[in-house]
Amino acid sequence: MNAVTVPVAGQIAAPNGEIPAGTTMQLNQWAISPNNLYVLIMQTDGNLVLYQVDGAPPKPNSTFQGYAIWSSNTDDDIPFVFAIQTDGNLVIYNESVNPRQVMWSPNTQSSSPAYLAVQADANLVYYDTSKGVIWTSNTQVYMPPMVPTLANGATGRFDWRDVAWHSLNNEGDNGSIPTVSLSSDTLTFSGGFQWEAPVIGSGTGDIYIQISLTPVTCSVTIKMTGYPLDGNNMSQSGTWQLTPGDEPVLTCNLDNGGTLIISTFDGGGIWWPGVEIEYMYGFDLCFENMSGASASVIATQQTRESPLRHAV
Repeated sequence: MNAVTVPVAGQIAAPNGEIPAGTTMQLNQWAISPNNLYVLIMQTDGNLVLYQVDGAPPKPNSTFQGYAIWSSNTDDDIPFVFAIQTDGNLVIYNESVNPRQVMWSPNTQSSSPAYLAVQADANLVYYDTSKGVIWTSNTQVYMPPMVPTLANGATGRFDWRDVAWHSLNNEGDNGSIPTVSLSSDTLTFSGGFQWEAPVIGSGTGDIYIQISLTPVTCSVTIKMTGYPLDGNNMSQSGTWQLTPGDEPVLTCNLDNGGTLIISTFDGGGIWWPGVEIEYMYGFDLCFENMSGASASVIATQQTRESPLRHAV
């Protein structure tokens, strides 16, 4: 199934993907899950649709690429509105007739509805104030949004882009040889380094970067010793986003507001091909692959499959 182009209007107020009871969604208004992977939109064709985002998430009054996961099947080419009602019911109305006509509803009621959640697991859930479930689309999934693949045991050296210094220990100087490996769902860069540059002197130390590639979420641990890398240590969690293309890019949007980006570069000139890690504030570390093993990161978007998937 190919991704489709979806037009959107304004984004409704839905903190953390939670649409409050009493909200009405007009034409092409939308709400997005907290991990920016799922969008619920009331389309101009009368269909209420939940999409999985393919690539960058939408911005107001623009378009995005997505796969339909769930639909109300009310695509009658008539403008409707979607109401998250305070009586606990969800209703799509045709307001072009008088009295207005109910086009879709799960016919649920609750004395204390709270919000309809567009969740990070691809599920739509209407909760009451006690976190009880009033209604659900039953579309939850458990699948990584992207799958990096990497041959284990690639060895080489660490380099820093746009800086006139690099590690000299690809033959084992100063501790362990720099390696990159993928074990289960954990990507690890590690090894010692020894460097020198005419302007800023020289130094030695160790680099350890571990990135957990669990479904939907990521966690990153960076431990570095030695001048001038001291102070770059951190441990953070976040959510994944994929930018597809000839050289796919994995971005972890961290809870502290920063980003960690993993990408592949082809090399050329004095550069060996390898993997680049960019973390905030211009910290740009490259692992140059100087061995026969593959050190490329291949990221592929996984289309969610659900029994409730509908063509839109």
